[in-house]
Amino acid sequence: MMDSDIRCQLAIELLESGSMLCPLARGTSMLPAIFPGDLAEIRRTAFERARMGDVIVAARSGALQGHRVVREECRAGRRVLITRGDGAAFEDYPVSEEEYLGRVECIIRRGRRLHARLRTDLFNSALRWGVRRSPRFASLLVRWNSLLNRMVQGSGAYQGSAAETSGGSFE
Repeated sequence: MMDSDIRCQLAIELLESGSMLCPLARGTSMLPAIFPGDLAEIRRTAFERARMGDVIVAARSGALQGHRVVREECRAGRRVLITRGDGAAFEDYPVSEEEYLGRVECIIRRGRRLHARLRTDLFNSALRWGVRRSPRFASLLVRWNSLLNRMVQGSGAYQGSAAETSGGSFE
């Protein structure tokens, strides 16, 4: 078993036992809502309670994948969730109840708790549009966020948390 498979299995067991999980986000598919290095507070919730707009987490190929529900469908008589990263151009394969692990309740960035809900204002809509169409724009956003992180950490206003060094992550 690879390290990522072991970490994924441990995350599944923790969530199924009712524990909260706070892995570090990595990847850019959820920009601008979730940046690499953000903590994602994940809680186990019933599959039936997942709704359009929620950021859910599924076990996929030995990793945790967190994407937003864009719609639900019935396939072969069973409910599935169709997800897509906020910054992704295409939808993911349907998420079944067996793959579903829980919902991202909030994002923790620079010590602040932020809602994971979709922001539909003009500014955030423009950011999503730019990320979906330009990898260069996504890269600039990530660099801007990294610069802000360094500025805040350098000022001593935020010292980080033990959870940030836990080694867990999701995409």
